Amino acid sequence: MARSSGRVGTEKSFTSGAYGQGPLVGLRKHVSSHAHVTRLLVKLAVQFFPALTVQFFPALTFTTAALFRDVQTTRHSDKGNLPGSLNGVAALSNFSAGHIKLHTSDGERRLDVATCPVVFDPAVEHETCSWEGTRLVLVAFSANRLDLMSAEDTASLLNLGFPLPSVGPPSVSHRSQPKVTSAMAGDRGLVLHFFAGPAHLAQSLQKNGFDVLAFDRGTARARFPVQSIDLCDLQDRTLCCSILTEQADRIELVFLSPPLLSSCIESDPLAVAVTAVVQHVVELGLRVCIESPIKSALWSHSATAVLFASGLFKDVCFDVCMHGGHQNRRVRFSCNSDIFEPLALLCNRSHKHASDAMLHPTDKGAYPWLLCHRISDLLLQQTTSRAPPTSLLGPAPTELRVALDRQGKYRRPLVSEFQSYDAWAFSPELEAERSQVLALSYPKGARIVRRKLCKGGAVRVCHRPLLSDSGPRLSAENQMVEVAWIGIPREPLDFLREAVKVGHPKSFLDQDEPSIERLVENLLGLRLAWPTHVQNILRDKKTELLKLDVPDRCLSGRGPTSFGQHGEVTTRAWEETKAELERGWIFEAPCCEDDCISEGSQSGRPTKDFTGCFGIRGVLIARRFGILQSLKVRVIDDCKASGYNQTTGLPERFRLHGLEFLSAFLVKAMRDVRSRCTPILGRTYDLSSAYKQYAVHTEDRSVLRIGAKDTESGSVRLFGVNSLPFGATGSVAGFLRTAAATWFLGAQVLKLAWGCYFDDYPCLCKAKLSDDVSSIVHRFFGLLGIVYATTGKKAVEFAAQFKVLGILVDLSSFTDGTVLLKHTEERIATLSAALQDVLDRDAISQTEADRMRGRMHWFSSFLFGRRSCLALQVLSRRARGFGCSKKLDPGLRQALIYLKDVALHAESISLDRHMGRTYIIFTDGSLEGPTASLGGALFDGSGSALSFLSLDLPDRVLNKLRQTSKHPIYEIEMLAVWAALSIWSEQLANTYSVLYIDNEAARGAFTSCKSGTLPGSTILEACVTLEEASRCRLWFGRVPTSSNIADNPSRGDCSQLVAMGASRSVLRHPFPL
Repeated sequence: MARSSGRVGTEKSFTSGAYGQGPLVGLRKHVSSHAHVTRLLVKLAVQFFPALTVQFFPALTFTTAALFRDVQTTRHSDKGNLPGSLNGVAALSNFSAGHIKLHTSDGERRLDVATCPVVFDPAVEHETCSWEGTRLVLVAFSANRLDLMSAEDTASLLNLGFPLPSVGPPSVSHRSQPKVTSAMAGDRGLVLHFFAGPAHLAQSLQKNGFDVLAFDRGTARARFPVQSIDLCDLQDRTLCCSILTEQADRIELVFLSPPLLSSCIESDPLAVAVTAVVQHVVELGLRVCIESPIKSALWSHSATAVLFASGLFKDVCFDVCMHGGHQNRRVRFSCNSDIFEPLALLCNRSHKHASDAMLHPTDKGAYPWLLCHRISDLLLQQTTSRAPPTSLLGPAPTELRVALDRQGKYRRPLVSEFQSYDAWAFSPELEAERSQVLALSYPKGARIVRRKLCKGGAVRVCHRPLLSDSGPRLSAENQMVEVAWIGIPREPLDFLREAVKVGHPKSFLDQDEPSIERLVENLLGLRLAWPTHVQNILRDKKTELLKLDVPDRCLSGRGPTSFGQHGEVTTRAWEETKAELERGWIFEAPCCEDDCISEGSQSGRPTKDFTGCFGIRGVLIARRFGILQSLKVRVIDDCKASGYNQTTGLPERFRLHGLEFLSAFLVKAMRDVRSRCTPILGRTYDLSSAYKQYAVHTEDRSVLRIGAKDTESGSVRLFGVNSLPFGATGSVAGFLRTAAATWFLGAQVLKLAWGCYFDDYPCLCKAKLSDDVSSIVHRFFGLLGIVYATTGKKAVEFAAQFKVLGILVDLSSFTDGTVLLKHTEERIATLSAALQDVLDRDAISQTEADRMRGRMHWFSSFLFGRRSCLALQVLSRRARGFGCSKKLDPGLRQALIYLKDVALHAESISLDRHMGRTYIIFTDGSLEGPTASLGGALFDGSGSALSFLSLDLPDRVLNKLRQTSKHPIYEIEMLAVWAALSIWSEQLANTYSVLYIDNEAARGAFTSCKSGTLPGSTILEACVTLEEASRCRLWFGRVPTSSNIADNPSRGDCSQLVAMGASRSVLRHPFPL
């Protein structure tokens, strides 16, 4: 559980009962050491508490009970809890506030644990709010994987009074029926390594894309997560067999490397354990391999002898020294597959061996890294990556921002490092030979990227090195060799050509329209007849043009949920529910008469209270609640908590026309020569009750039910749905399909210049045609029976300034080639007042910080530069619970002041017809002896050389850098970037440019906008200032040193760039140090 104490020195916790950690499950030590306390906690949770005369969790089943005093948890979800279980929390002391905040898909909910016990779904993200007083709570929850718990542990929990949940036996999955899970998306399968030791093999397999579970009795030697498992223990062995059974559809290899067995004792537990696990793996039809020294008694043990005599296993013997090891140690692989046959290499006595005394303690008995790489490569050749299914509507749109925010830290290189690859055939045992080849035959940066063991003649190679007369000659075709593929770095000009092809990864003007023909065909296929409830919902729609079919299948029944929202919001939510009932959007559902409680309401009408009804079968009940949005209440049907959303998938990825789409459209329109004399106007069409204009599928209508609190009678009423409920995943998919088709018909048939973002349709037109376009859209929506806002503040006319998605678009200078995107004055004033209130109070709680972060996030998305993102990061730390008090620390205060005084009043985003230009920049810094130099090169989007810089760093600046570092190459590389931005700021203005650096530390500083040294921070501040002044959207890419065309200019050699037609640029500004 994620924890962050809000009260220094008072945070305490006590937990007893069961634990579940990954595949491990058992009893906590407090079960035996504090048995009486555990029994008391259980009684408090399941029986009446004398002081409160309240039964805390009468129907709650749980395996673990805990006491938390002043423990404030940050936002998290309890993924280790039993799926489908509930958490229970009850107050044992007097305190105020301290709610549990749930972050549901439909918004935030607060559970007042201070006044009454609460239960909630632990899979939903939640956190603890601040409180006053001493907060002591009793928590009850269920640990996961109870099906793996031993009978003895289960009996101990039952004896202590735990009301354990009922858990069935684990399901058995088979290879013939693979199941699709998120873990399978793009991975190469799962490898289980027993007796992993230092886990070198596990690390190598993971680097090659495999998921790896490593097990061993001791884990101290490993630098890899190793589960502490003893296969000789029956309970641990049963656990491992359960894991094998459950993950059988993903497992590619089960690898066992038991230690040396010195004597052949009939009842030896190690041999018995290995045999049992191997037999289970063979029964599952999986690939298994056993490795042990050739002299181990394991191979002659009676238990394993029967196994190996079956004929299923093939043996491979080799000497470790032939695979990168130093010892003269021969091992044996026994595998039910022949994939490891190429490892069969015996020592040819052409090299020296090391004794155990000469080895480092961590290397004794460990697999050599070369052997691990070869095993991984052989397994890799037998597997293929499991790619996720393609989307029905094509690839998902790129995440774009008109104003580039902070660059992600972990991104693949824009340009691949290597230009080509050479294949060499080496003697497997001569590792030094490879280093000689790299040093003598290839440029700096070349390295071995792949190895493969095979017999001579099986693979075509480029070279066979003969660098040493003492080494063996590669002549016989059946001789075992290792083929090594050497990556050759790109030449500078080749790297430049590839960089030009890639361009800027976030240029919003490089978007392609998705293909929607299949979507329209799926959506608009004619249907003979509609069910009655669909006809009522679609009675005014021209169904020859538009049909809707939104089935959600594979539904199962679930019992009713509790409903407990109170107050004005609940009352207004009930009023909305009655209005929906009158309009036919929902209907009152029947129920089991015998099990329901009949009551009379305040209005005198008979009602049904479904709180105590257990006669409902075959339906899923979603709780309805209201949330306050500005001055209105929106009703939400919590289909996630009821399990309904879990039955619905999204087979397609939908393309929404957000502001980046609209911006790209406007820029491309301004580039057209006709735009210079064509003023345009815009407006946004907003659909009214968009979801309620379409019906649900008959199958879903029979399953989904909504429980709403009748505030007049105090009972719970049950309703079925005729139209799409707000809060169901299937509603989103169904509505977006119709919205996409509506947009397509308007754009394709009526030639409307509009977009579609959920229920908003931003539309542009020539100023002189605004009345005609308004009439066309009105008739078009009327033809389809779609209702949109014609009254109120959303019913606006075409104008030079219009709002779309909360942003004000100013088209008044469109003919001049400029469009502005800006925030409204009302939003700026509201946020400024909220920030000033926090600064005046000099305090902000975690809840307030979370709310403020949400309000500022959308605002900052349309602010240029990286400083706003950094300020939001500081605010986000408080929102996540970091900090020991509500008081503002200096860093947070500075961030809030920046957001209020600078960010809120930043210039508007300007779109112009010249946007989208791309420049490619290379920079480099060199430090050789007492001299430091800077180099750089500037290229346009087509790869033509424009300018270069080549200058020596002044001694004054270099001496200042040497005061903090003996070898300040990091800061020198950053100064090269500053020099490039300073010299070429005018050319880079309002462009999407990529700057390539060959120093990873410097590149990381620019992408994160942080530096670990004082000079680096000063240089970084100067670069950000130049970036904001020129409004250049920079992306920082990685270039290998050997591929950097700025490497020679940084050493004074500019001949190549001069020959390409580039001119020398001169630095005219003082250095920032």
